[in-house]
Amino acid sequence: MPKTSEYFRQQNDLFEFDQNAVRSPISVEPLNNPAPAPLPRPVEIPERLPRVVEETAPAPRRRINLFYVVLILIAAVMLCKIVSAYAEITSIAIKTSKAESEITALQKEQSSLNLQITKKLSLVDIKKYAENELGMYAPKDSDIRILYGGDESFYVADVLTEKPGIAATVWGTIQNVALKAWSFLN
Repeated sequence: MPKTSEYFRQQNDLFEFDQNAVRSPISVEPLNNPAPAPLPRPVEIPERLPRVVEETAPAPRRRINLFYVVLILIAAVMLCKIVSAYAEITSIAIKTSKAESEITALQKEQSSLNLQITKKLSLVDIKKYAENELGMYAPKDSDIRILYGGDESFYVADVLTEKPGIAATVWGTIQNVALKAWSFLN
């Protein structure tokens, strides 16, 4: 039911308003009576309805500043570089730790081998092995010659047990002179 001005007047007559704009009923009787029906109004139908065209304004285009796009691209590239650098550092650290563990294992193996060598071979054992297995012998004092040349001295051991002849002595002298001349030139 549409509310008309008459209806509102009737409602205002039924209620009193206090200072706080709160309405309270004057009496109960008017509330039991229904409100009168509104009067019918003639309706006019136009021959042609007006056409309502809603013009929608185009949404404002957001202009993207080229500076900000370039700045974001540079930041993205830098972030990628940082991540790849961290990955490379991590891989290098892993390789380094593997190499260090290998070095430690090799040092342990080397020390155990050195310990085995010192246990197995003493100087007496080495001398026996050289004389018996390899056929080596210690030179005698007569087999050793000392050559002096400037600041250096050379020890030459002759392996010949026989006395050299004249040709060998001359040849040895030529060699000694050549060695001295060579050491003098150098």
